[in-house]
Amino acid sequence: MKYKYFLMIIFIVFMNYINAQSFFYNDSLSNLVAIAKVKKDEVVIRWAPKNHIAWNRGNISGYKVLRYRVNFEGKKPVEVTKVGNDTIKPLTLEKWKEKFPEDHPYAPVAVQALYGEKFQVKEKELDIFSARTISQEQELRYSIALYLADIDYEVADALGLRVVDKTIEKDEQYLYLIIPYDTSVMDTAQVFVDTRYPAEIPKAPPLEKNEMENRIELRWNNEQARFIFTAYWIERSKDGVNWQRLNSTPFLSATQNSDGRFDKYAYYIDTTISRNYEVYKYRLIGITSFGELSEPSDVIEAMGRDRTPPPSPVIKSIKDIGGKFKLEWELDNPPKDLKGFLVGRSDKITGDYSPITKDFLPPNTNTFIDDSPSFYGENYYVVYASDTANNFSASLPVYGFIVDSIPPAKPKGLKGTIDSSGIVKLTWLLGDEPDIIGYRVYYANRVDHEFSNLTPYPLRDTVFIDTLNLNTLTKEIFYQVVAVDRNYNHSERSDILRLVKPDIVPPVSPLISDYTVTDSMITIQVITSSSDDVAEHILLRKGENDKDWVRLQSLKGKPIKGTQTFVDKNFAGSSFYYYTVQALDSTGNKSEFAPPIGIKILVNNNRFKIKRLEATYDKEKKIILLNWEKLNEPVKYYVIFRKVNGDNFENYSSVDPDKTTFVDKDLIFDGEYQYAIKSISSSGESEITLSNKIKVMKGE
Repeated sequence: MKYKYFLMIIFIVFMNYINAQSFFYNDSLSNLVAIAKVKKDEVVIRWAPKNHIAWNRGNISGYKVLRYRVNFEGKKPVEVTKVGNDTIKPLTLEKWKEKFPEDHPYAPVAVQALYGEKFQVKEKELDIFSARTISQEQELRYSIALYLADIDYEVADALGLRVVDKTIEKDEQYLYLIIPYDTSVMDTAQVFVDTRYPAEIPKAPPLEKNEMENRIELRWNNEQARFIFTAYWIERSKDGVNWQRLNSTPFLSATQNSDGRFDKYAYYIDTTISRNYEVYKYRLIGITSFGELSEPSDVIEAMGRDRTPPPSPVIKSIKDIGGKFKLEWELDNPPKDLKGFLVGRSDKITGDYSPITKDFLPPNTNTFIDDSPSFYGENYYVVYASDTANNFSASLPVYGFIVDSIPPAKPKGLKGTIDSSGIVKLTWLLGDEPDIIGYRVYYANRVDHEFSNLTPYPLRDTVFIDTLNLNTLTKEIFYQVVAVDRNYNHSERSDILRLVKPDIVPPVSPLISDYTVTDSMITIQVITSSSDDVAEHILLRKGENDKDWVRLQSLKGKPIKGTQTFVDKNFAGSSFYYYTVQALDSTGNKSEFAPPIGIKILVNNNRFKIKRLEATYDKEKKIILLNWEKLNEPVKYYVIFRKVNGDNFENYSSVDPDKTTFVDKDLIFDGEYQYAIKSISSSGESEITLSNKIKVMKGE
């Protein structure tokens, strides 16, 4: 029964210890883990297998420990010395009973882990492993055995996991090898020591306190301490001489969070104090992995304190009395140690409430008048109740509303710009009134129109961005700004700001209404663009086979009558041209081209006309001879036409300009022949001159 009792105690203590472990079991080869501590005349070596499989095999086959002298200066030869027994393994069950009494705190549980037929706890209240992955019995035996070896060096010896080398020499360096006889699942461990540097006894980490009601919370930083100490003893004293251990079993602190990280602090709560305000002294003692106790931590003093605040006050009313606020509250069942009340004020319901009462109001007080509330800001109030232990409770906040009918001053400094994409930026000066909550912006397309609101909610800024459609015929836009205070009093509107929109709308296209043509010029009548900002009309022309328009003339300004006349004299001879007109406004925007018109120019070339063409038939030579008078005008060449027997004239031949005769030898038909001639000059073509008719009979 005693073994079972001890086992149950260790299970409770061991809960946190196994939470701090990570078990990764497999049959692959893994090293032993070994540590060593140098003392004055000896070296203590501790080791542990990495999993329960290696532990079980090591218990059966055992270990041996070899020491190698490592002399870095090379003055002494390397020596190999066996440490401890040839085979180091756990004691037999009989040896355990001989070595440890039945009431030993840890040995019964350790021997149960080694040799017990069953190793589990059936009591429901101790089902501490139900939520853990550590469910196999051998894992549990292994884990508890290693824990007990950490906190008790005699148990570590008995488990075959510790040896002490008492044959060391001063100023030597040693390398210890812990060699398992069964190397199927683990390999040799190594640990190096230098006897010149004996280890000092570590000191437990300092304690911190949190004095609570009828209990005291202790904590210490465990980030580095967990690598030195396996467990702790927490001790308490009234006089600093006689110390009492508060935990009956070592306190384990190396717990992991759900994300695998270790807690920074370890916590212990003492709930056994008799009453508040009685001073106690506390200290901490660590237990190392060698089963040795540390130096105690520095002693701290702590006591339980009254932490129960009074009931919370309830503010029943808040009234505006001529610009001052009167608060009334009540407190149900005031405690005997009620110290009094404080009143706090803030400009935000969730803000910091600063006390506006210089001292505590007496416990029998239930009213207070704030004679200097913020006129422009917000006024939120809470009432604090405090007891003699300075425990505070607070009422729910209430809001004080001051009637304000005075609007802010008229906004000043309204300015603005419009960029080429239609983005408007307005700015103005911030008003001096601290209760201004924002501004409203109004606009109109004409100064005499009703202004519309652009901001449904007051704008909490002095900059406003608007977006305009510039593809409209309106050239201006007007803005005004109004200030709004926290009671929604609206100021007088600002002075009107006039902004001119960037002009990106092209003017309306002009139209060609009429034209006249003479030998020397073309006159074109144009209905000008109806746009107000037209600055110029341009006449353009291109030839019949040309692709690009050529600028001919430009007329500035917008005519009063809405018409303009263009005259084109820049042509030579008969020609065909297309004409169009385009309007430009003051910012350079161009209209679409007016619908083009085509005009054919015919030049009078009578001076190039052949005055007489005479045809004669030479019967002997069977030819027809043409004669004409030479022109005084420059001619490029002549064109001869012929028709036979009343058919149409056909282009028959061309003659050099210095000739005045032509011989037709190709008289292939009998019948009537007639000829025509015209001159070709740089000015064009002349009219055709007809010859007399000639009858030809080839048989004559």
